[in-house]
Amino acid sequence: ILHGDAPFAHPRYQYGVAADIAHAAPGTRVVALMRPGYTDAYGAHSDGEHGSTSGDNYTPEAVKDLAAAMAELKARFHAPSVLLLGHSGGATMAANIAALNPGLVQHVYLAACPCDVPTFRKHMATLQTSPVWLFPVRSLSPLQTLDQMQPGVAITAISGSDDPLALPVYARDYVAKA
Repeated sequence: ILHGDAPFAHPRYQYGVAADIAHAAPGTRVVALMRPGYTDAYGAHSDGEHGSTSGDNYTPEAVKDLAAAMAELKARFHAPSVLLLGHSGGATMAANIAALNPGLVQHVYLAACPCDVPTFRKHMATLQTSPVWLFPVRSLSPLQTLDQMQPGVAITAISGSDDPLALPVYARDYVAKA
């Protein structure tokens, strides 16, 4: 499970989601990973670049680091498959990980995915007065990395019809392209 960008608080909800899934599916291993550069609500910190939580930290390096951690966990627990759930910015990361790491992820779940990063950032620039949304970024956009996804990876996208930030059209366009 990958948390979102968490611009206003240290992420912690991913741990509750992981506990709920583990409780609902006994015998499974459920891991909530902290994205690079984040500090959670309990003080644990992850190495890497946090960014400004403006869609700027979905970088190739962050994707590579998370994928390496997932591959290590998969090997350590002898997991036959990986189901990856990401929320918001974590969904962007999850989609990129699934696309760029053949064989690692068998099913990716994208909740409130800003799957078209350039369009999402333009949209956010109209909602917020901060110029941070207009600066160039090195983020990978799932809509662009999708062409590298291995056939057979299942994709489930979940969007709130009234979500004013991660507009449902981003996930719809991603699923349509998939």
